[in-house]
Amino acid sequence: MKTRSAEALFVQRGPGPRPSVWQILSSSRPKWTRSEVVPLGSHPASRDLGTRELSSNLTTLRRRSIEAIQLKYVSFKDAFGVLGPPMIMVAVVSICWTTWLIILTIAPNKTANYLMNTNEYDNGQFWLIPEEFSVLQAFSVAGLVAILALYIIVLLKMLVWREYHHVEGSLLDRILERCVSNKAQSDNWSKLDFVPRIYRLIWELYLFLKELTGFQGKHRKLWNLCLKALDLTMQYFMLSGLLEAGTPVELIFGFAVFTALNSLFCAIEIINHRFTAFAEILIDSLFDLSAAVLFPIVVLVYSANNFDFDRAVFHINMELLPVGSFERRAQMFASPTEIELFRVSFDSLRIRTVADYFLRIGMNLGFSYRFKRVVEVLIQMQNQRQRHQSSRRASLARQYSNLLKFSKFPSGQRSCQRTAPKSLAMLYLAYSVGVIVVTHRSISTSQALCSSYPECAVFAYRWRDTGLCPCLALIDGNRAPKTYFEWTHPVDATDTVKALAAAGTLETLQLINRQLTVLPDELRGCHNLNYISLINCAVEELPIWAKGFRKLQYLQIEGKVGKTRRRRRLQAENDTETCSGVAVVDATSLSSLGVQAAELTNTTLTELNLTDNNIADVRDLQLPETLQQLYLSRNKLTSLEIPESWRHLEVLNVSDNPIANFTAEGKDGPRVLIARNTSLSSMEDVVFPATLRQLDVSLTPIANWGNFTPPTDLSDLTAQDSSIELLGPANFSACDRSFTMDFSGNNITTIRGVRFPPNLRTLFLNGSSVTQFEVCKSDVKVLERLEAFDVTTLTLADDSCSDATIPTSVIIANTSYSLCVLTDAAFDGKYKGGKVSSSTSLTTLLLLLFSIASAVLVLLMLFAIKRKIIDERRAKAARAEKLKAEHAASEGSSDDEESDKMKMSSAMLTDDVRSDPDFERYRIPQNDLEVVKQLAKGAGGVVHLAKWKPKNEQVVVKRVAPEKSKSVRELQRFTREIRLYGSLKHPKIVAFRGIAWSSLADLSLVLEYMPNGDLAQFLERQQMLDSQRRGWSWLTDEDSGFKHSKLTMALDVADALVYLHSFAEPIMHRDLKAQNILLSNKWVAKISDFGVSKRREQRNEQQGVSSGGPQTAEVGTAAWIAPEVIKGARYDQKADIYSFGVVMCELDTCTRPYALGVASSHSASGMTSFTSASQASDDEEVKSLLSSNATLALAVSEKGVMPAFHSDCPRAILDLARMCLSYDPEDRPTAKELWRLLQDLAAPGALLTSSRKATLTESLRHVSTSA
Repeated sequence: MKTRSAEALFVQRGPGPRPSVWQILSSSRPKWTRSEVVPLGSHPASRDLGTRELSSNLTTLRRRSIEAIQLKYVSFKDAFGVLGPPMIMVAVVSICWTTWLIILTIAPNKTANYLMNTNEYDNGQFWLIPEEFSVLQAFSVAGLVAILALYIIVLLKMLVWREYHHVEGSLLDRILERCVSNKAQSDNWSKLDFVPRIYRLIWELYLFLKELTGFQGKHRKLWNLCLKALDLTMQYFMLSGLLEAGTPVELIFGFAVFTALNSLFCAIEIINHRFTAFAEILIDSLFDLSAAVLFPIVVLVYSANNFDFDRAVFHINMELLPVGSFERRAQMFASPTEIELFRVSFDSLRIRTVADYFLRIGMNLGFSYRFKRVVEVLIQMQNQRQRHQSSRRASLARQYSNLLKFSKFPSGQRSCQRTAPKSLAMLYLAYSVGVIVVTHRSISTSQALCSSYPECAVFAYRWRDTGLCPCLALIDGNRAPKTYFEWTHPVDATDTVKALAAAGTLETLQLINRQLTVLPDELRGCHNLNYISLINCAVEELPIWAKGFRKLQYLQIEGKVGKTRRRRRLQAENDTETCSGVAVVDATSLSSLGVQAAELTNTTLTELNLTDNNIADVRDLQLPETLQQLYLSRNKLTSLEIPESWRHLEVLNVSDNPIANFTAEGKDGPRVLIARNTSLSSMEDVVFPATLRQLDVSLTPIANWGNFTPPTDLSDLTAQDSSIELLGPANFSACDRSFTMDFSGNNITTIRGVRFPPNLRTLFLNGSSVTQFEVCKSDVKVLERLEAFDVTTLTLADDSCSDATIPTSVIIANTSYSLCVLTDAAFDGKYKGGKVSSSTSLTTLLLLLFSIASAVLVLLMLFAIKRKIIDERRAKAARAEKLKAEHAASEGSSDDEESDKMKMSSAMLTDDVRSDPDFERYRIPQNDLEVVKQLAKGAGGVVHLAKWKPKNEQVVVKRVAPEKSKSVRELQRFTREIRLYGSLKHPKIVAFRGIAWSSLADLSLVLEYMPNGDLAQFLERQQMLDSQRRGWSWLTDEDSGFKHSKLTMALDVADALVYLHSFAEPIMHRDLKAQNILLSNKWVAKISDFGVSKRREQRNEQQGVSSGGPQTAEVGTAAWIAPEVIKGARYDQKADIYSFGVVMCELDTCTRPYALGVASSHSASGMTSFTSASQASDDEEVKSLLSSNATLALAVSEKGVMPAFHSDCPRAILDLARMCLSYDPEDRPTAKELWRLLQDLAAPGALLTSSRKATLTESLRHVSTSA
C-alpha cells in the first residue's frame, strides 16, 4: 500500500486542522518485517543496511517536515488580537511576583521590614525572622529562578519568537533527532544491533508523549484531567496548610470557594466534552494564575491593610522610653494579635518546609506550562490560517470567537477525541462539595473550642472535635497598668497557659505583666514552640525540660524595673490606690537558670533576652550554637567570665551591671560586646576574646589603662562620657583592621603611651582640651592618614614635651597640630612594663616647688578678686547717691508726702538696674522714643506703642502704672523683670531692646513690637467666624497659603519653654496663657510678660525637690495654675507644663479654658469624657464649679479637674494635653520631651486631619482688618 506524504496530510482537509506529528511520522516510516531484522551475531553488512536505511528515512522526514511547516512571520496583532495586551500584563505580573518571591526567600526579615516600614525599629529585628542559609533555601531559589526563566521565555515568544518553527520544531525535537541520526551512522555503535533499536524506541516514546500532551491530540482530555487532578491535589494540601496555620477566615473561605469552583469546572468538562482545546487551556490557565499568583498577592494586600500599626505613637515611645525598659519592650508589640496574624499570613507565602517547596514550585510550574501552551495555540492557529488562504478571511473577532466555540472541529475530528467517562464527574463534584464542608466544619469547630479563651490570638482550624483549643499563639498581657495594685498584683495566667497548651499546637507564648512563676508541664508537649516572651511575669527559673523546645528561636524573660525607669503614666482609680507615693517598684524575678550545662544546646534559639532580672552568675550557662544575641542588661553581675562555649555569639550586651572585671576562657567569643555604665575602673587586668571586633565601654569611669592590649581583631572602640582624663598607656599596634576610636564627651588632657592602630581611620576627642600629646615617630604617619579627627582644643603646654621628645607640627585631617614626638626606641623604653616611668628626685622636687608656687598664686588671685568686688560695691553706692541727687533736683525740694515716699522708694530699691554697669549699654534716651498710642493697661503696668527714632523701628514700651510707681514692691518686681528680660535671647521669646528712664517713676522696658497682637485675641477672632468648624486647624492648610497651624504655634511655645528650663537654675514663667503669647508679623508665637517669673534654686538633686514656694493670686489665674501651686506645695518647672496643657485647650476650642465645661480624666475606659457647653449649663455641679476662681481653684487642687476639649480634637493632641494636665507633676513630660512629642506629631502623616479643616483666608482677613 502506497503511503501518503506529509504534505498531503497537511492539505487533505483544506482549511481544516492539521494531522498529528505521529501521523506524519507513520506516513513516511518504513515498514519493518520480521525477515528484515538481523539476528545478533550475523554479518555486519546486513546490519549496516538497516542503519543506513533508518538514517536516510530520518533525514527525509526532517526535510519534508521543514518544507511543510516553513511559514511567514506572524505579527503580534494577528497572533493574539485583543488577548495580546492582557496576556502581556499577566506575563509581566508573573515575572515581578516571582522576582519578589526570590527576594523573599533570600531575605525574609528585610522584606517584611521593607513591606511594613519597620526597618528602624528594634534594630531591624521587629519581626524576629531569622535569616540563615539552608539547603532548602538554595533549592527554593533555584526552582524560582527556573520558573522566572520560563515566564521570560513565554514573554519572548509573544514579543519576538512568533515563527511557527519555534513552536512546533522545538529544540528538544532537533536534539533527539540529530542524536538518533548521528548514533545510527557511527561505526562504533553500529556493531551492536540493539543500539539503533533503543534510540528508535526513545524517539518513538518521545513522539508518543508529545502526542499525548498535544492540544489537539486524541488523548487531550485525559491529559488535561490528569493535570487538573494534580492541581486539585496541590490546592487541597495548600488549603490544609492555611487551616493549620490559623490564616484569617476570610482568606481561607476565599481559597476554599476558589478550589471548589476549579473542581466544579472539571466536572463540567467531563459532562460536556464539546469544549475546544483552546477553551480548556485558557480556563485552566486562569485557575492556575489565581492559585499561583493572584491569591498570594491578595494575602499580602489583605495583611498589610488590616495591620493597624500606629507608627507615630511607636516612634514617640522609642524616643522617650529608655532602652530595655518594660514599657518600651511592651510597645514593641503595639498590637500583638495583629502582628501575629500578619506573621501567619506572611509565613504562608514563604517556602519553609519540603511540602511548601513542592506546592509553590508545582503550582508555578503548572501555570507557566499552561500559559506557554496558550501562547503556542494562538501562534499555531494563525499559521494555519495563513497557510490556507483559499477561503475568505474572517474578521479577527470572529476568529477568536471560533476558538471558544464547542463545535469548532468537524465531526470527524471530534470523534477522534477520547473522552473520560462521565462517572468521573461525580468524583469532582464530591470533591467540590467536600472542600466547602471540611472548611466550614473546621472553622466552626475551632471557633467553638477557642471562643472561651480570648487570650488565644491565633488558632488552627481542625476537622475533628478533640475537646481542646488548637491554640497557635497565646498572647495575654496588661501593657499599661492603671493602678499600683494592678502593677504589684498581676493576674495569674498559669491555668490559661495549661489549658491552651494541652492540645500541643502552641507556637507562640507572650505574657506581659502576668503571674507565671513556673512554666507548667503542659508546655512540654508543644514541640513546635518557637517564641517565648515573658515580660514582668515573676518567672523564677527555666525548667530543665526546656531542652525539648527544639524549634525555639526567641526567648525573652524580663523582670520589673524601678520607678526611675518606669515612665508609664499610671493612673489612680481612687485616692487609696494612688501611685504618686510609690518609691520603688520591684518584685521577684529570674535570679538563676534551671537549665544548666548542655540543656539548651539542642534548641534553635537565636536570641536570648534576660534584661531586668537578678542574675548574678552565668558561668554555668551553656548556650546553643544557634544563639547569636544575648542580652543581660540590668542584672546583678559583678564580674563576667566569658565561657569558651559562647564563641558563636555575635552580640553580648551586659550594660548597667556592677561589673568590675572582664575575663575570657578561650580565644573565641562574641564579636560585639556592649558594656555601658559598668563599674569597670581599670583596663589593666581585662582580658577580652581574640575575636572581639566592637567594644563599647561608654559611661564607665576608666581611670587606669595599665598598658591595655586589645584583641587583634578589634576594629571599633567606643568610650563616650567615661570621665577619662588620661588616655594611655595602651598598645593598639597589633590591630590591623580598619579602626575607629570614639572618646567623645570626656575631659582628656593627656595622651601618652598610646600606640595607635596602623589602619586608624577616625579619632574623636570631642569635649577634650588636650595639653599633652605624646606619640612615637611611626605613629605620625598614622595620624596624618586620618580621615576624620575631632578635638575641642589641642594646644601643648610649654613644658609638656620632655627632654627626650621633639615638638613637631603634624597635619591631621587638613589641620596642623603640634605634638610631642619620640623615637620608637625611646617610646618603647619609656612605657615598657605598662606604667609611665617613675620620676627622679629632681622631678619630685620640681613638682613640690610648682605646687607651692601654685598655692601662692591662687591666694593672690583670691585677694585681687575680693578687692575688685569691694571696689565695685563702692562705685555702685556712689552712682546710687548720684542718682538720688539727680532725682531730687528734677522733682524739686518740696517736703510733701509724695516726695518723701519717692525718696524712701529710691533708698529702699536695692536692686536698681540704673546703677548696674551691665545695663548701661542698653540705655535708650527718652528723647529717642516717641510714644504713638497706648496698647494695654493692667493692674500693675501700662504698655505703649512707640517709635524708636534713630532706628526707625516700632517698639513696645512697658512701664509701671502711675498709681503703682511709688510702691517699692512693684518697682522691685519690675526691676527683676527687666533683669530677666536682659538675660534672655531666643527667637521664640519677645526680644529685649533696652531700658529708658529720666527718673525712677518713668523707668521703662523697651521690647520688640508684635504687630499681630496676642494669641487670645487671635483665637477670639477665630471664634467669631461664621462657623467654628471652618476656623483654624491643628494641621497646616497648604491651599490657604497660611503656613502656621495650631500645632506650629504650640511648637513655638514649647521651644521657648525648652530654652527657659535649660538654664542651670531653670526659669519658671508661672503665668503662661494665650494672653501672654504674642504673634509676630510672620505669625511666629513668642512668650512675653515675665513679671511673675523666677529662677528655680537648685537643691539636692537626689531629693528631687524644688524651692518653689506658695503661689499667690497674682501669679497667673486659677484656670492656668497647676494643682500643686494652688495647694501651696513645693513646685518646679513642671507647673509651666500644666499651663501649657491649658494653652492647648485654648488652641483647640478657640476660647477660654473651661468654656465648654470640664473633662473627666478617670473614666473606666481610659478615654476622656466631654461635657459640652449645653451640658455644662444644665449641670448644676459644673455651674457651681465654674462660678468663681476660688471654687475652680479648689476643684483643680482637690479633684484634679481638667478643661474640656472639643470632641473632634485629634486623639494624639488630646493624649498629649492630658499628659501635660496630669495631677501628679511626675507624670508630666519635661519641656524637652514635650517638644519632641510635638515634633513627631508635626511629621507628615503623623497626625490625622481633624474634621475642622483649616480655611484661613477669612481668618487672615479678620486679622488684617483688626490690625
